[in-house]
Amino acid sequence: MNLSDALRDSAGGIPECLAAACIDVAAGVLTAIETLESHPRPVIELLGPATAELFNGPNVTAIEALFRRARGDASGGRRHFQEIILHSERLMHLLLRSRAHPEYVLAFVCRRSANLDLALTRARRALPAIEASL
Repeated sequence: MNLSDALRDSAGGIPECLAAACIDVAAGVLTAIETLESHPRPVIELLGPATAELFNGPNVTAIEALFRRARGDASGGRRHFQEIILHSERLMHLLLRSRAHPEYVLAFVCRRSANLDLALTRARRALPAIEASL
């Protein structure tokens, strides 16, 4: 299954999901997106850099380094922040770092009325199929 198909299939199983995307946060680029609604082009173009900033911005990486140091972990390999949930006025954004490919973050955009617990559980369950297509 290719990445677009995996994103489309995953979005279909997440309550009130309007879009699913894969972002390479190391490069700050959107690698694939599947949407049920149209979204303004400038928003889609900023999705990659904005997500990279959330997961890899200088303050985030500084916090991660402090946590590693405080815990005696000198490896520097594992990333501390794995998931971010954002609520806008009418949408809920679920951002999940791939465990198999930590340089990728999967984004699912749902209506805010969606059940957060169910949406997050199903997004987590969708990760292996998406990761297999990377």
